[in-house]
Amino acid sequence: MMNVQVQYDPRQLRQIEKMLNGSPRQIKRVMVSSINKVARWANTRVLRGVAGEVAVKQADLKRRNIKLVKANYTRHYATIRIRGARIPLIRFGAKQLKRAGVSYRIRKGGKRKKAKGAFIATMPSGHEGVFKRRSGDRLPIDELYGPSVPAVFQNVADFAENQLDRAIANRLALETGRQIDRVLKRRRARS
Repeated sequence: MMNVQVQYDPRQLRQIEKMLNGSPRQIKRVMVSSINKVARWANTRVLRGVAGEVAVKQADLKRRNIKLVKANYTRHYATIRIRGARIPLIRFGAKQLKRAGVSYRIRKGGKRKKAKGAFIATMPSGHEGVFKRRSGDRLPIDELYGPSVPAVFQNVADFAENQLDRAIANRLALETGRQIDRVLKRRRARS
């Protein structure tokens, strides 16, 4: 499992406190809304980055493997959890070939590969998958899998060398400035 965190460093917190004159309620509101907005942006970027690499729908990734845990008034950080086991090969556009085997495509835009001796089957439980016999015998059979989401995430070029962390920090600074401006405008309008 991998995590991407969106949070302030202590220096940024001191700047926010100075700008808002130490009003704890407004400070927390600015922090939480800024963190959550940037976390939603980062979550979308992670989903698109991973889905752009592999031939799996974003909805499948979001539902099973990439989850956003938002900040609130007691937890002053948001976390994007990237987890999951290897993705079943059936999700990579697996197609049964006329001759023994199954073709599939892991990478978007990549060539289709073949798993010789594999077959697509639906189990009695209703689970559909790509399976292969271990040896010449009928049983046992094993399901075939592609890469895991954390492994794909590590290989996405956009996220290499902490680029995502830097982008989050820059975006958080911009969003915090917007939120502080909004609070200060409200204060001026009231007085």
